[in-house]
Amino acid sequence: MSAADSHETDAKTQARSAGLHYVDRSMPGIARRRAGRGFAFYAPDGRLESVLTEEQVPGPNGLCLSPDIKTLYMISTVPDPGGDRKIRAFAMVNARPRNGRVFCDMTLEGQRLVPDGMKADVFGNLWCGSTGPYGLCGVFCYSPGGKLLGQIRLPHGVSNLTFGGLKQNEFYMCAAGSLYRVMLNTQSAALC
Repeated sequence: MSAADSHETDAKTQARSAGLHYVDRSMPGIARRRAGRGFAFYAPDGRLESVLTEEQVPGPNGLCLSPDIKTLYMISTVPDPGGDRKIRAFAMVNARPRNGRVFCDMTLEGQRLVPDGMKADVFGNLWCGSTGPYGLCGVFCYSPGGKLLGQIRLPHGVSNLTFGGLKQNEFYMCAAGSLYRVMLNTQSAALC
């Protein structure tokens, strides 16, 4: 499975847990995104309803729910057709994202980094992979209010991450050709 397929599989799984259906790619081998595509909600009666478009989240790449399922976080990464490298937060109202706002702009020491992959912990903190200049990339940890709490610096950008282990306190990070692991004093929220 390629990294792109892995990202799409993760996004589909996370979307389903929120009652959403990920509709980013419709044809294998087509990398360019089309305007108006985004995320959709399948109602219990099978009706499909679009709930987010690329106008609301340009270049959507990933999503994660807060542990209380009240906030949906969306990554805008892909530069074509206009990703802006920001993470947005939406209030979940009746299983639909509303009132989008910029949660963070992924800037560290004056450098705009590229977000890629994110998970929530039991405290509602958001752990987000980042790619950028050497010494700045790795994983950022943000409070539910969007404040940068800390960073795990790695020599390469992180494209995917997850919690694991029996207690869900082992943190795994894919970066270039390596897999890194660190033990944390928190656990996965197990929602994304």
